[in-house]
Order: sequence, then structure tokens, then C-alpha cells
Amino acid sequence: MNQTTSHHAVFDFSALGNSASMLEWYHPNPFDKLIQDITSQLEGCEPHLSIETFSVTKDPVWITSLTPESNEGSDDFQSKVGVAFEFQAQLLTKHETLKSIIGTYTWVARNILEPGDIRDKAWLDMSGELDAFGTDGLLSTRLTDF
Repeated sequence: MNQTTSHHAVFDFSALGNSASMLEWYHPNPFDKLIQDITSQLEGCEPHLSIETFSVTKDPVWITSLTPESNEGSDDFQSKVGVAFEFQAQLLTKHETLKSIIGTYTWVARNILEPGDIRDKAWLDMSGELDAFGTDGLLSTRLTDF
């Protein structure tokens, strides 16, 4: 599950291997989507930054939710899913300085039972740990609020 972008960054998603089919609830090519989103979020934090390596360092945590829609008698359900995992990355700054970061990546989606109508949102929290951003932390809140 190692992925490489065109500028030689190495993404190691091997810790997500057992979750690959679940990640497809979010996107048909979830690892490509992860690379695009992570790259965009990190480059948005600091211009002229390039990712050298990005590794998932712990198994992900998951929350799923299936609740009836508000219409009484309806067979429709609101489906939501959330995942969070810790990561470590090596970034190269515009001054050619190597910078190490750790954090937690959180990805939530709704309407997962309706592939044409899936909505998702992701957060990359620097220095965040699963204790604060996992199932007993912000992941639950983010999933509920989304």
C-alpha cells in the first residue's frame, strides 16, 4: 500500500491495509484521495512545502452511524462513517530544511449508502493523538456535527 507521488514523496498506508474496503465507502480510490487531501492540507499550512514521507503510525479507529431519517414511517436512513489515524511525516521546507511532524488525520463521510451523494470532510491535526481525536474524542463530535 505504499504510494508515490510525482515529486518522489513516499506515502506508507500499510497500517490501513485491513481498512481498505471500508475506505472505499468514502471514495472509489481512497488512497489517491488521501494523498491529494493530505498534500493539499499540508501545503496549505506552509507555502513551498514538500512532503518527503508520510506514514500511518497506528491502526485506525472507526465510528459508523446509521440513524432513521426524521420522516416518520420512512425507510430512509442517514448513514455516516468516521475514521481517524495517527501519522508521522517528513516535510522539506522552502529553505531545504527537513521538518518532522506528527498528528492525527480524521475523515468523516455521510450518505455512504448513496454512492452518488457521498459528502466528506477531513482534518489534519498537528500533534494530535488518537486519545484526543479518536472515538472518545473529536471523531465522535465531528461525525455527529457533519
